[in-house]
Amino acid sequence: MKEIDALKSTERVDIPGIALKLANLAETVEHLPLSLDFRSMKTKDSAAAPNAKEGTEGRKESASRGFFRQLWSDIRSLITFRSNVESYRPLLPPTQQYFLRENLRLVLLGAQQAALRADRGTYRSNLESASRWIKTYFDPDAQAVKEMQKEIQALARQPLSEKRPDIGASLKALRIVAEKHAGL
Repeated sequence: MKEIDALKSTERVDIPGIALKLANLAETVEHLPLSLDFRSMKTKDSAAAPNAKEGTEGRKESASRGFFRQLWSDIRSLITFRSNVESYRPLLPPTQQYFLRENLRLVLLGAQQAALRADRGTYRSNLESASRWIKTYFDPDAQAVKEMQKEIQALARQPLSEKRPDIGASLKALRIVAEKHAGL
């Protein structure tokens, strides 16, 4: 009787519910806004702004010196020094945005398949990858992104299999009864 009560009190893992949540998350990937950090840095065009001094002095300079001054100005306008290179990421072209979203969708669906197979390692690995990609490539201030991160973290904490109580004593008693009835 104790073993029956232990079995009844065992918490059931809702694998179909986990799979459904992961499928829903995979469908919402299309609507996640990309991060605003994917802006390209605007460079200052110093050659476009005319210098007032060059008006009168430019005529007095020799042609070769003026040429080298203009060449130096053009070279300086091409070079930009950045002190915080790590904080800027390049813009993703539309085709790469598509592949980013599709890869994220596939990772979530891979986690769904791992949940259905009760493969904890692959399940957690896929959810960690999805979470990392969302943090890296999608706008962390958007409500949809926050909700997806929250849902992924909740799913990562879900166990994929329940701990079953030991019913060895009942099994042993059933075997004894079965042997007695088989001998009759």
